Amino acid sequence: MHDDEEPGPETGIRLLECRSCRRRWQATSAGCPYCGSVEIGTTHSAGAGAVYSWVEVCRSLEDPPAPTPYTVVCVELDGGARVFGRWRDRAEPAPAERVRAEVSAGVAWFSADPATARSSATPPAPGVPGSPVGSLDT
Repeated sequence: MHDDEEPGPETGIRLLECRSCRRRWQATSAGCPYCGSVEIGTTHSAGAGAVYSWVEVCRSLEDPPAPTPYTVVCVELDGGARVFGRWRDRAEPAPAERVRAEVSAGVAWFSADPATARSSATPPAPGVPGSPVGSLDT
């Protein structure tokens, strides 16, 4: 890719994987946060998983600011690892909803998996496990 080209969508999400206990995680670290081993490598996830939690961001802290509001989701990927990304769909995510990711410019964009998409589910009320965890607007 040349410097003047826009990056295209990537397939999958790059993860770190412990060679000792085989657990996976997204953040960069010098060792496995689960067993302490320093024998780590990289692996990929296809980006399929289930919504664990989400939050609506009402005030952007990015530079330049991103248009708000937007939703950040925490997704438990198939095969392990919880990762964060942006929600692409118009409808609010639902607890345990099956999703797929597309990675563009290093950002995971999640949307409902078309194979398992809900028709018109009503989002749960605040306080119900899996509901939005709150707003960053204070």
